[in-house]
Amino acid sequence: MIEYNTSGRDIVIGRSYLSDEAARLCARHGVKLALASDAHAPRHAGRHFREAVEALRAIGFREVLAVRDRERIRVPL
Repeated sequence: MIEYNTSGRDIVIGRSYLSDEAARLCARHGVKLALASDAHAPRHAGRHFREAVEALRAIGFREVLAVRDRERIRVPL
């Protein structure tokens, strides 16, 4: 599992911390992604997720992984 982190959209890099090219390679090789926003304040939790979901769907992902009650779960996009 690799993290797709949206916080890079708020700084100079201007994109998530997994390039589209790297995400495509993950999709091609069956690597699962976890979506994160590096929130340091409640209002930042989930920021840019709408754009991230659209980008990941366009690349070919249909789900991401998350953790609930210490168990990995699949979250449909």
